[in-house]
Amino acid sequence: MYLPSRMTMRLIAAGAFVLIATAMHSPLGPKLAALHASMVGLV
Repeated sequence: MYLPSRMTMRLIAAGAFVLIATAMHSPLGPKLAALHASMVGLV
């Protein structure tokens, strides 16, 4: 099984944070937040 390194996890977390921050200012915010939540659930 592939286990991502700490750096990879940091990049994923940073990307997720930017996505959430952008969604907060977007009219599609709730949909993006739900999509992101489902993506995190799969990880």
